[in-house]
Amino acid sequence: LALLTAWRGQVESTPSRAAVLGNLAEFLMLKEPELTRALLLRCRELEPKNPEWNRRLAFLDELSPKLSRPPAQRLAEVEVELTQQGEQPHVETLSRALTLAMEVDERSKARAWAKTLVQRSAGQSWNTGNLLHAGHQALGELALRDGDLVQARSELLASARVPDSPQLA
Repeated sequence: LALLTAWRGQVESTPSRAAVLGNLAEFLMLKEPELTRALLLRCRELEPKNPEWNRRLAFLDELSPKLSRPPAQRLAEVEVELTQQGEQPHVETLSRALTLAMEVDERSKARAWAKTLVQRSAGQSWNTGNLLHAGHQALGELALRDGDLVQARSELLASARVPDSPQLA
């Protein structure tokens, strides 16, 4: 309780410092998800070009599905993050974008991001298998949605024939 009181005092004395608000959000993430969301949204208002706030909001959505924002809104935010990251966005961001695009049935976007993950898998060391799996699995599911069973079979088999990773081993 004393620590929380100290945090609140710090926030009250510096209400427009995103770093302070972000640190409090991190401290409260598991115990106070609603307050955490409000703090992170305020951080994003203060620093709209900082992709960290969208990344943390996405993490909060995963931790607290009941409080999660609609998938289309989250996809729009991830697209902003991809734009901010430039020509070579982080594969983690691409993977989140792919998952959300699949969820809201944005097939052309999902297809493009899945292909990008497959292309970017080369040279990723431990993450190669994860990227290949995610990319080929999405391409297989998209082919199924489109009724192309031959392509779906090929992609889904490719998703199973990937190098080991800590997650897939």
